[in-house]
Amino acid sequence: MDDFFSQIDALLALRPKAEPLKVWWRDDDATEPTAALDRLLEISANHRAPLALAVVPQPVQARLLHVLSARQATVLQHGFAHTNHAAAGGRAVECGGSRPAQTVMDELRLGSTLLQSLFGSLYLPVMVPPWNRIEAEIAGQLSKAGYIGLSCFGPEPEKGLPGLGIHNAHIDILRWKGGAHFAGMERMQRDFAEELALRQQHLDKSLCILSHHLAHDHESWEFLDRLVQFFASHPAVAFQSAQQIFRQGAPQ
Repeated sequence: MDDFFSQIDALLALRPKAEPLKVWWRDDDATEPTAALDRLLEISANHRAPLALAVVPQPVQARLLHVLSARQATVLQHGFAHTNHAAAGGRAVECGGSRPAQTVMDELRLGSTLLQSLFGSLYLPVMVPPWNRIEAEIAGQLSKAGYIGLSCFGPEPEKGLPGLGIHNAHIDILRWKGGAHFAGMERMQRDFAEELALRQQHLDKSLCILSHHLAHDHESWEFLDRLVQFFASHPAVAFQSAQQIFRQGAPQ
């Protein structure tokens, strides 16, 4: 693991001192307090690293507010109930699928209202679609429904959406095929090298790390702790909150 961080350090050293890499951290699938969530929040607190927690509105538990209120956590909206509504044979999707767009939007608005009512200023109206999938018709209505941002996975689209900041997650520390498990150091070295090389050409582009606290194995936790510590303390990195990324108009 030390070789990995030495490699990342060398890549960051290539950046101009006046252009720190904007890093933020998104974790998906929260609904209630758990031991895994406590561990996640402890990593955030220990390294003073802001966390964007994508919360499923239905059935979110009010007890979650007490866990998050004293932490550096911002709540984002993770769909509505994390339920698959794909048409037969289609890939899993909640923000789209076999239902009318109006039905989908009504659910999402209700979810946003629930999160705003429960979390108040901790809630940021950014849509994180389950399975990182959202159909174009739904995405095109988010801004009018009061959302300021959208966060999926992978490269941001070249053409954005009016009134909506699109800032995706770029590196998932897990692999899902065969059951969730740590992606491995070889995969992490490759992914980070590619993403950091891209950001040498686009210095204003942020980098988002994706985790799923409920699915982590021992290796995932160990790597995440080291990774967050590394980025949060590195002089060439500006570790930012979701509020900073979406509200201050940080470039994609």
